[in-house]
Amino acid sequence: MSRRTVLAAPALAAALLLTGCGADGPPEERPARTGGASAAPAGGSPFWVDPESDAARQVRRYEAEGRAEDARVPRRISERPAAQWPPGDDPVPEIARAVRGAAAGNRTAVFVAYNIPHRDCGMYSAGGAHDGEAYRKWIDSFAAALGDAPAIVVLEPGAVPHVVDGCTPAGYHDERYALLAGAVDRPKRQPRVRVYLGAW
Repeated sequence: MSRRTVLAAPALAAALLLTGCGADGPPEERPARTGGASAAPAGGSPFWVDPESDAARQVRRYEAEGRAEDARVPRRISERPAAQWPPGDDPVPEIARAVRGAAAGNRTAVFVAYNIPHRDCGMYSAGGAHDGEAYRKWIDSFAAALGDAPAIVVLEPGAVPHVVDGCTPAGYHDERYALLAGAVDRPKRQPRVRVYLGAW
């Protein structure tokens, strides 16, 4: 299971405890519907469950092969909400798909925006936008794709800690703070979006 498709429940809970920014109050609560691929698990989570997650696809493969016991563990994963990590080239198709799926089940989609320049100090998740201007365009597209849907955006995990711990070179610090400030502000303009700055 890739880091980009799953944000484990403890990490999601921690992220949601961070200072949230957005429209006044939480995203509008709507009554849950039952049935359908977008329905929440038995726990009644308000968050969207992706029927096309890596875990859900693995379950279908195992079931098609008659491996019901092997499907048991990934099924438990597939039935729980997970954040979507839209790609750095074009976030719009992934966001649009998640927003449609969440709307069909009266759920809130959760996203991780992870494309800051000089991401992860060149380590395992190295990459990100080519420069600050590319990042600003990316986060604008990201936010616009959310439209008026209820959504939670966890913004740039690692970006702040890597400045504080010295991993990100000092020459990038001022730009990073400016980009993060803009990245917090832009999704907040969408009427039902909450933004949380990932500080782990």
